[in-house]
Amino acid sequence: MRACTSFLLFAALFLAGAQADSAEIPRSRLHLPPAGIVDQGLPSREGRMTPPAGETVNPAEFCRAEAMIIYWTSWHSQELIDMCLAVAGDDQVTCCVSSPSQQSQAYSLMSAAGVNMANIDFFDTVDGSVWIRDYGPFCVYDDGHLSITDMRYGGGGLDQIPIYLAQYYGLPWFQSNLIHHGGNHITDGNGMGFFSTNLTNHNSNWSIAQIRAEMQDYLGLDSLVIFPTMEGDMTGHCDMFVKLLNDTLFVVGEYLNPGDAVGNDYYYLNELAADLGAMQNLDGRSFEVARLPMNPIEHGTYDVNRTYTNSLILNDKVLVPIYNTELDAPALQIYAESMPGYEIIGIDSEEVIQYLGAIHCISNTLHHVNPLMILHEPLLAADMGAAPVLRCRLNPRFGDREVELHYSSVADGPREVVPAVFAGGVWFAQMPPVYQDFDYWFVARAHTDAGVMETSLPEGAPVEFFTCEVGDYSTVSPLPLLASPLTTWPNPIGPRASLSFALSREAAVSLEVYDVAGRLERRLLGGVPLTAGAHQVVWDGRGDAGETLPSGIYLVRFASGREVTLEQIVLLR
Repeated sequence: MRACTSFLLFAALFLAGAQADSAEIPRSRLHLPPAGIVDQGLPSREGRMTPPAGETVNPAEFCRAEAMIIYWTSWHSQELIDMCLAVAGDDQVTCCVSSPSQQSQAYSLMSAAGVNMANIDFFDTVDGSVWIRDYGPFCVYDDGHLSITDMRYGGGGLDQIPIYLAQYYGLPWFQSNLIHHGGNHITDGNGMGFFSTNLTNHNSNWSIAQIRAEMQDYLGLDSLVIFPTMEGDMTGHCDMFVKLLNDTLFVVGEYLNPGDAVGNDYYYLNELAADLGAMQNLDGRSFEVARLPMNPIEHGTYDVNRTYTNSLILNDKVLVPIYNTELDAPALQIYAESMPGYEIIGIDSEEVIQYLGAIHCISNTLHHVNPLMILHEPLLAADMGAAPVLRCRLNPRFGDREVELHYSSVADGPREVVPAVFAGGVWFAQMPPVYQDFDYWFVARAHTDAGVMETSLPEGAPVEFFTCEVGDYSTVSPLPLLASPLTTWPNPIGPRASLSFALSREAAVSLEVYDVAGRLERRLLGGVPLTAGAHQVVWDGRGDAGETLPSGIYLVRFASGREVTLEQIVLLR
């Protein structure tokens, strides 16, 4: 069995040719050898091999988007039509074509199917492939300006299309010599990137340090996580077995039986899920992992992997590949439970998966000039007289940002504004004691060279808002003392750590550090009264006597009354 952990390369923060429509090629064959390729005919390539000059942000797939991008081909026209039917009612679609006849065919078939053609833009470009996720553009923000980064696909005319799209949209663009496929790219919007070893295999003449530097320069990624490919998937791309649904929630494929998989994939996916679930993001928040069923591999000329992770998130919709198997319904249900508020739409992908790809592979995303989104679980009830602490998260991460909580009583009271405090990746807003129902919403801003990006949650605020009912709930379901989990950043630490938490009400708190044998090493807080709201305590890696503690695993114990929380941390020297 492969040990996934030994392959994970976690880097902490550090200062083929063109394919015509007349013949379809399986996705895995389109990846050309990386060594020494110099493309011919790339538009103005010389002199453009420079990265963005300012703060660079690579948004996550779940951030706000302007359009879905596809490349029309008659080979997979039904899947493309179904995707446009799902998307074009509310959002724009850019449909790339290589000739007037292709455009005419696409227009005719889409119109006949009832697609809202007012939201379909046709872009006449060079011959391309339906697999536009792999060669298509990567969106970045250069000091807040929406731009396009073109990572090298591997050769031929496909490497031109991201630049032509940038010119079509009127956006700045940058080109890197690193070979990197979009199907092998996951980012959390907070500076972390996740990839399979397909990345290192295609750049065997690059060191890990060089790859890290290139990813930071061109995509603004400060940390890379690299894990093995599946044995039973010929593409080598991570979108065939893992996906990030929000800033901290992964879904990882799961086989019901070892015999359904190829080689050790049954065990590998379990190990990968465990490793991702034990990892923290750059703010110190832990990742969560849900599992998606994997259909048994179909063996033939190519091993066919009918995956459900190869989905597309576009604003409030999730397009999920389905295959008319008994696992379709459970997979769609897991998406619905994991992504409340999203419309989950199944797209029949049985035909296209025979060519080793599905919905994510045949789509790409143009992000919005303002990608900001607020993530928040509404507070529906609060105790009479309690001082609620409301929390939310903001994505993607820009350097200069702010969040406000707006609230008013349901009885048409005056609107109040509370600035939120950022700690451990979460924004906390402390309200005064409440004695009647109240309405509330969040407003967030990112200040950039391109201007101020602003968003709200709900998006229609203040016309739309959340309502919290205030009453005597303490005898039934008291509010927990901790309004946020105890988090440690960084973890592993070396040698200082910030311990962050938020209280829903005033309380006396003890915060202590123990070794794995249960010996008390450091008392950081000893029953100290703290107000409701966000708090942060720094531990310098020393014991109570000021001695330097050795490297190892320690437990941080938070206690107040009968409420106790433990957080494991690793000290490295």
